[in-house]
Amino acid sequence: MNLDGECIPFRMLGPEISNSDDRGRRERLERARAELVARELNPVILELRRRLRTAVRELGSESAVELYRRFDFPLDELAEQCRAFLAETEQLYESALERLLDLRLDLRLDEVERWDTPRLLRASHWDAAFPVGRMLSGLKTTLAGLGIDLRGQKNVEIDVEPRPSKSPRAFCAPIEIPGRIALVTKPIGGPDDWRALFHEAGHAEHFAHTSAELPFEHRRLGDNAVTEGWAFLFEGLVSSPEWLESLIDRESAKEFCWEGAAQTLYVVRRYCAKLLYELELHVAPDPAEMAPRYQELLRSATLIEPSAADYLRDVDEGFYCTSYLRAWAFEARVRAHLGERFGPRWFESSEAGELLRGLWAEGQRPTADELLQELDGSRLELSVLAAELRETLA
Repeated sequence: MNLDGECIPFRMLGPEISNSDDRGRRERLERARAELVARELNPVILELRRRLRTAVRELGSESAVELYRRFDFPLDELAEQCRAFLAETEQLYESALERLLDLRLDLRLDEVERWDTPRLLRASHWDAAFPVGRMLSGLKTTLAGLGIDLRGQKNVEIDVEPRPSKSPRAFCAPIEIPGRIALVTKPIGGPDDWRALFHEAGHAEHFAHTSAELPFEHRRLGDNAVTEGWAFLFEGLVSSPEWLESLIDRESAKEFCWEGAAQTLYVVRRYCAKLLYELELHVAPDPAEMAPRYQELLRSATLIEPSAADYLRDVDEGFYCTSYLRAWAFEARVRAHLGERFGPRWFESSEAGELLRGLWAEGQRPTADELLQELDGSRLELSVLAAELRETLA
């Protein structure tokens, strides 16, 4: 895409908007992105959605929602939890968003637009505290505290080089589980680089420690909330006051943790709305008419108007949004258990590392619900996360 005399690859539009201080440029970039999505991508995605609906009907179901219910997928129970989470955190979120906008962008809630969101989440004022050059050593030190020698893990490959043609989205590729795991990130600056690295490291360590004796389906398939939960556990360390002590002073850590909790609340509320939207999208007579409903639900949850162009692109197949939602609930309980059992600095405990390695060895055989039952007998509930965020943001 050409803008202001510069050619920008489509995949780099997000990082460009995130890194731009110029609000006018952010708007031009976002409007151009949305136009490209509407013109080039949406016709293709809409055709794919119609073909998927035809395939679902050939399997004997009227919609993907009905199909997943037949396999006892907890769509309805989780949707109820999402509605409760949105209602329970509504005032908390509005107050937190107002403060975050003031801190990071000097904007009021009635001024914010969708092109401000990537910059809001970028948190550039923390860049000096989270230099790119230190994040890999930070990960190695953290893993060493758990008794894991990253340098000695021959089955884990890490690529953090910022090559021009590299995807800006971090990912973990379990090429062979547990034999060859690739972790790939493209740093753009700031604490989100650290969060991305630690998130993908959670995936990598899970897959790298999965027992080779497990059958294929227990190593590679199963409940994705499990591996996403381990990823969130490591990502969350970057917003842990105890973990932050080696990077910033106590008062700064307290503020950074508050901002991190506000950001988490935004993302979780957004995913709650995504699930509610997808439940309607999959049963709608004509998915091409669902853009207004997408905007309505996402705006209500985030208080920021989304682009109508994203009503199809902002959908992951297989209700993958449920994996994230359940993973957040799973991680909150696991982290609480680790803190209760090994103390607030559990990430420095080799015994905690031994416990984690034992759980990771099970691959994806147990569901997240079964793992919580095994760990401490608790249930997977978003209300646990809501209570935690309320305490941090109060």
